[in-house]
Amino acid sequence: MAAESVPGPLSGVTVVSLEQAVSAPMCTRILADFGARAIKVENPRGGDFAREYDQVVHGLAAHFVWANRGKESVALNLKDPEGAGALHRLLDSADVFVSNLAPGAVTALGFGTEELAARHPGLISISIDGYGTGGTLSHKRAYDLLVQAESGACAVTGTPGSPAKPGPPIADVSTGIYAALAIVTMLYARDTPGRAAPGPTSASVSLFDTMAELMGYALTWSRHTGVDQEPIGMGSPAVAPYGAYPTRDGQIVVLGTTNDREWQRLAGELLARPDLARDPRFASNAGRVEHRPGRTPRGARRGDRAVVRRSRSGHHPAAGGRGRYRQRPVQHPDRSPRPSPSDAAAALASRRDARRSGDRTAAAADPRRLRPADGRDPRTRPAHRHGAGRSRIRHRHPRRTARSRRDRPRGSRRGGSGKDRIVTDEPVLLSHQTGRVRTLTFNRPHRKNAITRAMWSALRDELRDVTYGGEVGAVVLTGAGGSFCSGADIADASGMDEFPDPATEIRAINEAVLQLHDLPVPSIAKVRGVAVGAGWNLALGCDFVAATPDTRFCQIFTRRALSLDCGGSWLLPKLIGLQQAKRLAMFADTIDAAEARSLGLVTWVQPEDSIDDFVADAAARLAAGPPTALAQTKSLLNDGADRTMREALLGEGHAQRINLTCPDVLEAFAAFSEKRDPVYTTPGASA
Repeated sequence: MAAESVPGPLSGVTVVSLEQAVSAPMCTRILADFGARAIKVENPRGGDFAREYDQVVHGLAAHFVWANRGKESVALNLKDPEGAGALHRLLDSADVFVSNLAPGAVTALGFGTEELAARHPGLISISIDGYGTGGTLSHKRAYDLLVQAESGACAVTGTPGSPAKPGPPIADVSTGIYAALAIVTMLYARDTPGRAAPGPTSASVSLFDTMAELMGYALTWSRHTGVDQEPIGMGSPAVAPYGAYPTRDGQIVVLGTTNDREWQRLAGELLARPDLARDPRFASNAGRVEHRPGRTPRGARRGDRAVVRRSRSGHHPAAGGRGRYRQRPVQHPDRSPRPSPSDAAAALASRRDARRSGDRTAAAADPRRLRPADGRDPRTRPAHRHGAGRSRIRHRHPRRTARSRRDRPRGSRRGGSGKDRIVTDEPVLLSHQTGRVRTLTFNRPHRKNAITRAMWSALRDELRDVTYGGEVGAVVLTGAGGSFCSGADIADASGMDEFPDPATEIRAINEAVLQLHDLPVPSIAKVRGVAVGAGWNLALGCDFVAATPDTRFCQIFTRRALSLDCGGSWLLPKLIGLQQAKRLAMFADTIDAAEARSLGLVTWVQPEDSIDDFVADAAARLAAGPPTALAQTKSLLNDGADRTMREALLGEGHAQRINLTCPDVLEAFAAFSEKRDPVYTTPGASA
């Protein structure tokens, strides 16, 4: 029996949005986090332009993944009567409408505040803009950076003479939060019984007004002193000591003291300077601010390690410890477990179909056919980007360019038999699924499966489909013919100078390697013949490696005047230690399967005549396992070597909480009691 989820406080509320970038998406994402159904309406010719900011999260933009989790998406051409009619049908049953298009754009499309009030009475309408309505700048577009600069936020950030923009897009994010607060307030007013008069149903929230509110302290201070505040780095103009203080050994200690009691503890206990605690100049915060110049705490200036030890042991809650300000938030030891970017990407699962599929107004005109943000019909399997469906055996083809002719062996033909069979004229990657096991086969046996850019692209597409498709329980990666993969095709790589940005190609390769490493399902590399360079590192990126006795492995990079890539510099030391990793990488030694097994680089060595059956059985066993528990276990083990024991225990506790809320646990316990094999039915498991 599936565990019951608790509905959010906004469950039953439907929000429809014409949104882009960050501010409005952040607003509707907050509402979705609290249980609302959020439907994002996008232009069918590209969708939200934030989709294309980068491709760092499994091919998706980090901004887009961050601001659009938990939403549905529909592509509508609102300049077409059919598309506009579809949006009106959505609004007939909606509670809230949010927009942040360019000034005047929503009204021009026929969805202005007055039009909505007349056609959809009771609908709450929120417009997010740059400078409000009716002012001299109301017709101007606004961007986070410009509004931060105009509001004065950049002038009080940074150091004297070097103003800076705060790192996060605070104008966009804060405006989205204020807009969400306005919506919740109006929903409360609408639904509260016994009100004498109905509350407002529309509002405008501007980026500039929001930043003016955030600058309230600095503006109030300047108004009453007649002096503009100056930026003081990580310090505060209001309290002292407060900021980042350099130590003698080149490190940083961060101190935050906001009242006299904390100052007494800081000086007397942490810094071991009772004379400073007794000094009348520093008895009050005003005195400490007045005498701040030149009064860097001597304990910090000495670089006293005891100071840092005492701060970390909890003697002073306001002391951040050496170097803490440079840590990324996701690495902070006090950060509570929460979904990772890859989890958000999986929830969003967007493959940018709005950009690729053209005008889908006719298909999307019926609101009952709303699709998730990736454009998939939830009742069907995800359509492949190269076609409308997927057979049980699929072939990946490179784009038809002059260079792609290398992928076709001379005199190749259909048919044939045995390991070297070429299934089509130009396949580069074969995808075959048996039950819940997906087998991906590099298919260039005439080149010992040397990997090309087209093959990297095909591999990324397949791994993305495995990650988001939900119908695969295990992956087998192998090669056609007598070899696994002989590394990157030098002839193909030599053409990189034709590209204006070769780093883009390298980034695309790295994305495929990361996708393989981060797969939520187990993976097995079935290796025979040779596994060289990038090919070997792809095998090492799998969870398990099965090899035939005659397999030869080599980190060949230095023989080609190259350094390690495809994750080898991380995988090898992690698996076999630094010294052996240096030997294999710097000498480019060739080793056989037996030595690789003794080093821990191969899981199983199997005879040629039995390796296929052995791997098929192992993959089937993994695919039949509990998908949530396997994914959590894989993540814990992959990250375990980089964690302290305390961090590992926290991670294990978080993983167990996830497992215990999954129906797999109930099924496992029931199967144990009934002395039968469990049958897991969670998403991603076989029924």
